[in-house]
Parts: sequence; structure tokens; C-alpha cells
Amino acid sequence: TAVEISVMISPIKEIIKGVLGLVINSANFWNNVVSAITNTFTNLEPQVDENWIVWRNLSANQTSYYYKILFSIQNEDTGRFMAVLPIAFEITVDVEK
Repeated sequence: TAVEISVMISPIKEIIKGVLGLVINSANFWNNVVSAITNTFTNLEPQVDENWIVWRNLSANQTSYYYKILFSIQNEDTGRFMAVLPIAFEITVDVEK
């Protein structure tokens, strides 16, 4: 799972650089990003009723959900500004219940 999650980090860095014009070097920030994205795919049972997860479709063999994350950072990379980046994942899993 760690390998799959790390593959997503480079595109997110490029989005931040392209959209916000920032290069964020904070290891702590990126560790938090990895943790948040990992939670998108794991430990879903305790998150069922939370506002950041929306169940789209439940059937006999398919579960779909929309998972919303909001990242924000203010440090030496952003100066006196706070950078905010909303990201949403739409995930469909075909599994027999």
C-alpha cells in the first residue's frame, strides 16, 4: 500500500506547484499528506458516518464512495500566506459482500 500511495504524491506536488506556484519542502507536511491519502483507502469502518466520506452506491457486489480531503500549510515555503488544496477521490470497489 505504501508504494501505491507514494505514486500519488508526485502528481499532488505538481498540482501544488502548477496551481499554487509553490514548492513545499516540509517533510512533516508530506507525511501528513501520505497519512491522509492512506486513510482514503484503509480503516474505513470507523469513518462511515464522517462528513468527509460520502457513500455513493452500495449493491451486492459494488461499493462506491467519494472521499474529500482539505490540505493546508503555512510555513517558510508559503511565507505569510496559507496554501489550501482541496482534493477528492472517487473510489469504486467490486467485492462480493
